[in-house]
Amino acid sequence: MGSVLGCGSYAAVQEVQAFGQRYALKLFKDDASFVREAALHLQLQHPHIVQVLGHVELKRDSDLKYGLLLELMEAGNLESYINKSKQRSGFAPPFSALVCVDMMLQIARGLKYLHSLQIIHRDVKPSNILLTRAPGSSPSGLLLKLADFGTAKTVECSDQAHTSKRGTGFYRAPEVMVPDRGGGDEFCARYTLKADVYSFGMTCYSILTGEVPFCETRGVDIKKIKGSWMKPGVRPSLPGYVNTLLGGVVQQCWSSNPEMRQCFQEICWELECIRCYLSGSTAIESSSKPTATQRGNLLLA
Repeated sequence: MGSVLGCGSYAAVQEVQAFGQRYALKLFKDDASFVREAALHLQLQHPHIVQVLGHVELKRDSDLKYGLLLELMEAGNLESYINKSKQRSGFAPPFSALVCVDMMLQIARGLKYLHSLQIIHRDVKPSNILLTRAPGSSPSGLLLKLADFGTAKTVECSDQAHTSKRGTGFYRAPEVMVPDRGGGDEFCARYTLKADVYSFGMTCYSILTGEVPFCETRGVDIKKIKGSWMKPGVRPSLPGYVNTLLGGVVQQCWSSNPEMRQCFQEICWELECIRCYLSGSTAIESSSKPTATQRGNLLLA
């Protein structure tokens, strides 16, 4: 076993080596978590989704542990990368507009694929986006992939109300933070695909500014934040240096009304257009372009 790459509520991730190659091994703390995540993640195949290579069984202290063998994303996660880039750039924005749109588009493509399968990630945030170096492949020189599907659910399963423990909440859509009727420390809400769109918008805010959304409210009860910040529709302010086109995409994503948020088909199309404008290119990925019918439906939604 190599170094520990991360540790969460349900699993820990370590670097491992086998047959001369480096991998990431995600070991689960209980069988139910393994079964739930493996059943969903094993069916996903996309350039912007961390790839599962197989599952393993390990015997530790007479206990049998189950894990997923994943491709190793050696450049860490987006949260750490943003923080390091911000330290290097000082008070300036951490990335150029072209690098920002490249990162945003890669994440959006992964979520577009996920939503095409009617799967809601439910925990989109910079720390759940992993990076690997890909020099010359894009303005950022990085390949970004969605990770951690421990809380992901299909739309059908997520239609039932469920509770989620209190957390940071800075990337979580306001409509899913409905206080539990029991008056406890949990929330009870129904997730839709549009909750991921909101979280994507907040993640893009971090990419554009280098800041955590609502960072001034750290340490404050999340329910108070919802009442004073999120419920009235107040959002973090976008600094003047943020590209206005990219800022417009973010503002649409974090609309208080979920129905006003665009789907990822439309988001990818807009970001492709902005990327072409910023780079002076005219080549737009055809798979990102909505059909005339889809564009009409989006305008009527």
